[in-house]
Amino acid sequence: MSCFSGRKKEKRLRKRHNIHPEPVKKTRPSVYDKPVKDIGEMIGKERITCGVCSQTFSLNDGKIVGSCVGCDRFLHCGIAGKCIGEDCKYIIHGKECRATWCVSCVPIELPINQKNNNIDGDCICKNCSKK
Repeated sequence: MSCFSGRKKEKRLRKRHNIHPEPVKKTRPSVYDKPVKDIGEMIGKERITCGVCSQTFSLNDGKIVGSCVGCDRFLHCGIAGKCIGEDCKYIIHGKECRATWCVSCVPIELPINQKNNNIDGDCICKNCSKK
């Protein structure tokens, strides 16, 4: 046979018997792999600072009772109360909720805002007092 017959040479395939280790997947520990009790303990260890007195409290203490809508600070003291105006009323899951304000974010000249209320007290914010 001549070289010009049009037939191609068949390639011999050699099987190589090299051993390759499987790649090791690096995984970070997931929060979701832990039991609910452990997740709760992890969250409870976090500490939050009161925006008025700058004291730091653990979430497990339960002393941080709200956050101000005006300045976005967490509050355990200096709470003016929940605004009684219509602009600060929210309905969440069919339940009426009111916005919480700190003493420095409400107009102090109004009689309802004169006393230092607690989280369940009433106040009126600047926006609702103008209406």
